[in-house]
Amino acid sequence: MELTYGVKLQELMDFFCEEEHEGFTEQEIQAAEQAVGAVLPSGYRSFLLKYGKDSVNTALHMINAPDEIFTTYQAIKEELEGEWKEEFEEAVENGNQEKYSDNEYFSLWQLPMEQWNTITSDYVLIWCENQGVWNAGYLRQDLLDGKTDPPVYVSTEDDFITFQKLAANTEQFILDMLFEAANNYGESCTDMQEIRSILAAANIDLEQLKASGRIGTCMDISHETLYFYCEHREYNELISVSREEILE
Repeated sequence: MELTYGVKLQELMDFFCEEEHEGFTEQEIQAAEQAVGAVLPSGYRSFLLKYGKDSVNTALHMINAPDEIFTTYQAIKEELEGEWKEEFEEAVENGNQEKYSDNEYFSLWQLPMEQWNTITSDYVLIWCENQGVWNAGYLRQDLLDGKTDPPVYVSTEDDFITFQKLAANTEQFILDMLFEAANNYGESCTDMQEIRSILAAANIDLEQLKASGRIGTCMDISHETLYFYCEHREYNELISVSREEILE
């Protein structure tokens, strides 16, 4: 039995790829960067160029294609000029502003965009949960500052205002994404006793699995099976997926 711990990104993408890798073009990525007024990190640009159209990227949740990359300020502006505009104007006209005292969209509507940073930051969104509830992306200021491998943030309140850090860098974000996609193909287990039994049966060392990062990975090459292990805040989770399951 041949086991590899801390599986590299290229090996992970090869494992999930059903046919040939397919990416977006440089022109498509440049158009996205022009639309958001910022250059994407080189690591994520490389990922889009080589793997952007691979099916695993949309197996459960979805990365945004270059023409779907946008900023939260662009989204907020669109919402304020659309669904909120008439309601807010009517509230002001009727003196009912108190009704929206805790509504951050109303607070933003009252401010020029140059002052929105007093309420929320601007994020360049590159990923979307499959029902559109959560979005993830880079802090736009990090990109403008030229940070080479900045953190990725995720929305937490089903809006474009409240975000928290999801991953320390691009590679961790992609690993998070593949972990979620594996859930779509394979089997998940959250019972620690059962997790230990599954790993023991596969001759996988749990401590070695943990040592490979926040999301530990191990590839059983002889059986073409990939294992992900993650210690969530409230529980631990093991996901196992085979090549056969991916190709079904």
